[in-house]
Amino acid sequence: MSAGCKHRFAELAEISYCPAVMNTAQSKLLKIGQHVFWKKKEAVGTVVRVNSDLVQIRWDSGKMSYHRHTYMQEINLAR
Repeated sequence: MSAGCKHRFAELAEISYCPAVMNTAQSKLLKIGQHVFWKKKEAVGTVVRVNSDLVQIRWDSGKMSYHRHTYMQEINLAR
């Protein structure tokens, strides 16, 4: 993750994203409640579960998705 990414959660439009590719080790460090983006802000969501195999994300559209840690390259952490 880029150290230069800043976070502001006052308004969704002001949330920045970190375009770095998330690797397996970084994916396993995600915490419940963290905000994430799919690609370049195409979808915004919140991490609701993390275990040794996968990450569960609740997208703002209401959908839920499950991602194995090895397939998190298109998910970016909101900062």
